[in-house]
Amino acid sequence: MENIMKVDGSNKNRNNGIGWVIMYKDNIIGKGNFKIEGKYEVWELELIAIIMGLLVIKKRAKVNVYTDSQVVLDLWHKLIIDNRMWSTRRIWNVKSVGLWRWLKFLIKKFEWDLVFYKVKSHSGNLGNDWADNLSKSALMAKEDKNLIIIKLNQKIDWEYNLYWKKELIKDAPREFYKLYNQWRYKAELLSLDMCKYYRLNNSMEKVDWHRSIKIIMKAFNDENTDKNNFDNAYNVKNFLEILPVATLLNKRNPELYESGRCIRCNYTTETWTHIWICDQAETSIIQIINAAFENLKNKLDEIDFRINYNFHASLLYILNEKSKVVFNGRIFHEAIKGIVNERLFLEIEDKVFKDNIASFVEDIMIWPENSCGVSDARDLMNGK
Repeated sequence: MENIMKVDGSNKNRNNGIGWVIMYKDNIIGKGNFKIEGKYEVWELELIAIIMGLLVIKKRAKVNVYTDSQVVLDLWHKLIIDNRMWSTRRIWNVKSVGLWRWLKFLIKKFEWDLVFYKVKSHSGNLGNDWADNLSKSALMAKEDKNLIIIKLNQKIDWEYNLYWKKELIKDAPREFYKLYNQWRYKAELLSLDMCKYYRLNNSMEKVDWHRSIKIIMKAFNDENTDKNNFDNAYNVKNFLEILPVATLLNKRNPELYESGRCIRCNYTTETWTHIWICDQAETSIIQIINAAFENLKNKLDEIDFRINYNFHASLLYILNEKSKVVFNGRIFHEAIKGIVNERLFLEIEDKVFKDNIASFVEDIMIWPENSCGVSDARDLMNGK
């Protein structure tokens, strides 16, 4: 006897529901739904629905499982069919690994012959639509004596659990540790006295810190070479505004550097913000921005990404506005540091566009190494 099982999962506002339907030929011979407590993604709920539905299947039965989750399908082939990624190092990259261990154990115990298929969601498929309706009814149910509510982290015998502040971490542990370390490093950085302005104004301006840190620490994550070591030192000192400008050199050695005036215009005090806007600079900041914009436009044209208004003018306007995270600076000063201000995304919620804006910011950041009157960034680093 060949059974067909179709499953679905739904979630909304931390309410979760699963539904499954078992069919023989065109007849529904079993169905069920449950409300699931906890925070889950839809693909995890579909996996739970598969496990719960299989529990009513007889031993050694052949079951064709239909799911609309590509994630479940991919992991099924990697973990079960190919039997890969079970080493400690690799399995820690898999989210909700306990569910997969549970499924693998049940398959071995009950000797099911399972075949997984991909089905398009909301395509008018009878069994799939039934499962969808069942999962949504469980999701929306509030008080129903006939509805079973399951809290999985209390019911499953996990091989290991990872908790953080008494909260079960279902993410892949290695990925969670990476994120945790990023949060910790950011917190430690903001706690420094020289980052006081960032700390006090962090909530006033939305910054994409994930993309910003990737730009600033790019050389650090590359190969260990003299150039990359220098680039990393330059980027960090540039971010912290401790490049050897005249005012800083005057404070360090007033006998050698008698004045804090700009060595180019000899008029204004040379601060970190001034060196990028000095009117005696070899290259103006507007030239740098325009050159970076041409690169951005070419990249967007290559992928046929169109914006139906003059976004060049919009970016220029935003970049020239006063910054809330750089003291006495503008948003283009943030870009020179490698900071990606979320306003530059122009309210466009597209990952590809956001990545290209981050690349635009990086182009602005790396220009000053050989511009703004500084013939070589090494000269500035060495105080020449």
